[in-house]
Amino acid sequence: MNRFVDEYELWCNEGKNPDIASIDLDFALDLQKKRLDEKGVKIQTAFTDKETVKNEVPINACTAYDMGECKSNIASKTYEVTEKYFKDGKKKKKKIKDRFFFFLHNDYKA
Repeated sequence: MNRFVDEYELWCNEGKNPDIASIDLDFALDLQKKRLDEKGVKIQTAFTDKETVKNEVPINACTAYDMGECKSNIASKTYEVTEKYFKDGKKKKKKIKDRFFFFLHNDYKA
C-alpha cells in the first residue's frame, strides 16, 4: 500500500508511472498527464499517513479466498493529501484533504 502511494506521489510530481500499476491505470495516468499539460496545469502533491497526522489506525487489511484458484489481498488506508495547483508556473491555490486508498491484489494459482 505505501509503495503504491509513494510511486503515485512520484507520478503526481514527476510524471513517472508507478511500477506496480496495471496497464489500465498506466493508460489513465497518461491521459490525465496529457490533459494537465495541454492546460498548462501542474499539481504538486504530498501524501502523509493519517496515523502520523492524527494518530489514526494504520492499514486495515484482510485476505479473501474463493472456492477456486483465487486469493485476494485487500487493504485500505487514509492519507492526508496536500495539493498545490499551478497554472503556467504561477501558484493558484492549495488544498489539504483526506484521501482514502483501497488496494486489491489478486493472486491466481497457475
